[in-house]
Amino acid sequence: MICADTWRTVTGMAAICPNGHQLRPGHVLVGWSPCGCANCGNQPRGLRGHRTLQCLDCREQGEEMVRYNPPHIGGGHPNRA
Repeated sequence: MICADTWRTVTGMAAICPNGHQLRPGHVLVGWSPCGCANCGNQPRGLRGHRTLQCLDCREQGEEMVRYNPPHIGGGHPNRA
């Protein structure tokens, strides 16, 4: 199991979702979402985007919880209409 301090170091994000679920192996999908929002636009080409965390416990309950690092700025979510 990854401790909260290690998780924050690896992902840059809290180890608990806004609904109180622990984001740990087997309970979270870690991904990448290309984006050109203001928080990502200054990054070198190929690195413009967000690390994403999707809570699988929320998904099982019919909710969607996706966190973006750096936080997304602008309307909607990255890569969605």
